Amino acid sequence: MLLIQAEAEMVDGDWMAGMALINSRRDDVGVDNLDGKRTIAAEAWAFLKRERGIELWLEARRLGDLKRWEENDTPGALHPLEQAGNSAQELPLDPERDLCFPISESEVDTNPNI
Repeated sequence: MLLIQAEAEMVDGDWMAGMALINSRRDDVGVDNLDGKRTIAAEAWAFLKRERGIELWLEARRLGDLKRWEENDTPGALHPLEQAGNSAQELPLDPERDLCFPISESEVDTNPNI
């Protein structure tokens, strides 16, 4: 929840408040704080993206973040392993990857609105 609140603060332009919430979460789990005092907005977004990746990677909830950030052209870099590359040797993600799941065949078969 703190990372959702942190993102909301950053969307509203208050990246320092977002960094305070990120550090609050890091305090909760016993990890060193990130130095938000010397951070610019793009770096704060990169910190948020990394923290959400750490929290959500086993929960299969990462696609929503990636899609939202791409659609909104959100500043801040993703972790290098989450960035699309030109080849499997360069980075593991295909640049043409989908950021959503296609509608299932059973949904298409049973839903007349599709």
